[in-house]
Amino acid sequence: MQKSPPRRMSPRKHGCTTQCADQSPQAERRSSPRKLSSTTAENADQVKLLPTSNMYINRQALRKACHAATKKKDNAAFHLMYNLLGHVFSIEEMAQSRGTGLGRPKPGEEDKPLLDGKKLATLKEYVNSWCKKNVGYTFPD
Repeated sequence: MQKSPPRRMSPRKHGCTTQCADQSPQAERRSSPRKLSSTTAENADQVKLLPTSNMYINRQALRKACHAATKKKDNAAFHLMYNLLGHVFSIEEMAQSRGTGLGRPKPGEEDKPLLDGKKLATLKEYVNSWCKKNVGYTFPD
């Protein structure tokens, strides 16, 4: 009777048995270097709106707003400003304010405060610079 050749098995299947695993020290699990801690990930996800300002915005929100504004060639500045306002100001701030204060206040809203002028000026400056670079025009002051 002929002896059949031994079956070939994958090295993964032939790995260490339970006896061998008990004898070897357990190596610590290492995480990927790309995975950051939660605090660093939050900071990495925020991007400075302008180099001269101290205002940060979510990177994905900024990309999404710029992409949407790129599609609207006629009024890209309006769409970009509109999309960014919701990410710069909280819902409570916007609800308790009178907005940018450009129009006449409605009856009963004369006492409501305006949104922060410094943030609005920074947003307007960013939208102007973005439009110069991507669309080729700016909106008037």
